[in-house]
Amino acid sequence: MRIFGYEIIDPALFWTIVLGVAAILVALFAYILPRRTRLREEEEERLRRIEEDTKVAKKESKEANENVKLIEKHLGIPIYVDGLPKADPPVFDPFAKGVKLMAEYKWDEAVIEFKQSMKEAKASQLVALYNLIGLCYYTPGKLDLTLENWNKSLSLAREFNDREGEASALGNLGIVYKTRGELDRAIKYHQDALKIDREIGNKKGEAEDLGNLGNVYKTRGELDKAIKYYEDALKLNQELGRKEGMANQLGNLGLIFEEKGEKEKALKYFEDALKLFTQIGAQREIETVKESIKRLKGE
Repeated sequence: MRIFGYEIIDPALFWTIVLGVAAILVALFAYILPRRTRLREEEEERLRRIEEDTKVAKKESKEANENVKLIEKHLGIPIYVDGLPKADPPVFDPFAKGVKLMAEYKWDEAVIEFKQSMKEAKASQLVALYNLIGLCYYTPGKLDLTLENWNKSLSLAREFNDREGEASALGNLGIVYKTRGELDRAIKYHQDALKIDREIGNKKGEAEDLGNLGNVYKTRGELDKAIKYYEDALKLNQELGRKEGMANQLGNLGLIFEEKGEKEKALKYFEDALKLFTQIGAQREIETVKESIKRLKGE
């Protein structure tokens, strides 16, 4: 018997070998093909889980950011959170629970969550967490604990060269000292915050610093200085397109001119503030400004 020109002495042996090889190939394909299918299915499932986890993470991060904005709006204090909304679960999860509790005015419970987050947090994340804890103490009036945590935030910000966090801590400390009546000290902290925010190009922070300085000078009775800072803050908010910031400064200017006895000018500022607050749906502020307008009109 000849195969491809070669003489096969034992055809039976040849066909035995051929059938054996064929059987091996069939068995091999029978093993490989299902395995490849299974591996492909496992990879598709892995990618699906990653996609779902990513969607959940984005949703939770968005909710955390929305809660932070809500707290900022209600308390009137900017909140520095650094990269916490994008942190890994051991840091992010208790942080997100904490800001949700803050939005529900559950300050002590929020502090517990932020301290849990601190166990895995690093560098500027700690700056932000001490900032949040300080805010939880500030709102119910626990000023000593507020100062302790905001000073810790400031110290860590300087240690880690977190300039935005440093400016935030300085501004917050200025607010506390104004609340305590230590106005010269408050001005110093706000001026230091303003200097840093200008150096790093943080326009939003700069606008907040200018407004805070206006508040302190108004409390000191130095109304012309307060007007200058409020006007600068208004101008910067206009450049940034921040309607809420614009409305706040218009309202502040209205109060100043009311105090100076310039009722027509005050009324114009209040009416302009009311328009902006109405546009953004700031109901609490709308009612406050309406009361100011009624007061000026003698209604």
